[in-house]
Amino acid sequence: MVDVGDDKAYSVRNKEPAHSSAQGAFMSRFARFALVVLTPVFLLGLLFLRSASGASSANVRYEAPFVLTSQTPPGPFYLPLILHNFSRYPFTLQNGSPFYLANFANTAGCKWQGIAGQVFDLNGRPVIGLLVHLEGGGLNVDTLTGSKPEYGQSGYEFFLTDQPQTTTDTYRIQLRTTSGVPLSEFFFIPTFAECTKNLALVNFVQLYATPTASYTLQEGHPAYIANFANTAGCNWMGLAGQVFDLNGRPQIGLVVHLEGGGLISDTLTGSKLEYGPSGYEFVLGDHPVQTTNTYIIQLRNSAGMPLSGVYVIPTFAECNKNLILVSFVQNH
Repeated sequence: MVDVGDDKAYSVRNKEPAHSSAQGAFMSRFARFALVVLTPVFLLGLLFLRSASGASSANVRYEAPFVLTSQTPPGPFYLPLILHNFSRYPFTLQNGSPFYLANFANTAGCKWQGIAGQVFDLNGRPVIGLLVHLEGGGLNVDTLTGSKPEYGQSGYEFFLTDQPQTTTDTYRIQLRTTSGVPLSEFFFIPTFAECTKNLALVNFVQLYATPTASYTLQEGHPAYIANFANTAGCNWMGLAGQVFDLNGRPQIGLVVHLEGGGLISDTLTGSKLEYGPSGYEFVLGDHPVQTTNTYIIQLRNSAGMPLSGVYVIPTFAECNKNLILVSFVQNH
């Protein structure tokens, strides 16, 4: 039988020793304390999880290489978010892009189809003087941000056709520096055979500040020599090198990333000892060919974070230049 008196204590007759009343009073106070203190903490945790899961990638920026914060807090709290959507490129599409509407920028009306937009930095300011690259439908063209103010201060435009057409994987777009270094990945832009959707607005936004590169190319690189690392001779073309720290010591276990010529590949420094303790190698083909803007290379850490800028590496159709040496050195 339970005997309940005031709210300060309770006891069970004939079952508990005399000191159980004091223990009960303590437990009652503890339960009320836990209810008052821990409930708000639990609710705060739920609100934080809800805010974090709803955060748009267009609203985040890098404060440091591994921490994100929200520029526009999604709720009443402004809390740090652990990095979960790292992009190796500092720009991406704005949330909601591409957005489709009727042509308003010229008098052609429906006898026109195009892609246009703007580019914005971390603070939402227009960025002028970057290259926007478009491929597809027989086009391979570049234009500068700021060249079409009809769409805003950093406006750009591509004319596609004189009538709206439906496409899916025909057109792709990329933001670049004026030297052609990619600032975003390629994005496919669908189009529609509707007069109300013959203008595709494609805006880019900056995700994070481009870090100061801690590694650069070694002086004199790329250097071109005849293949000596295998028996293929001139029936081979490749790119190889090493990585050195501030004191000239080989750095093993870093990632060298290569793109171009149908390749998107990573390899580790120290995986090809023919070139030295931190040697690496990429095989490009079975014969030397001349290229200019085909291959790009970048040094990264094991988490994929850039340690260097992106470098365009030309190649030559000559047997005495079919091995391209590209070594990196630490600068700070």
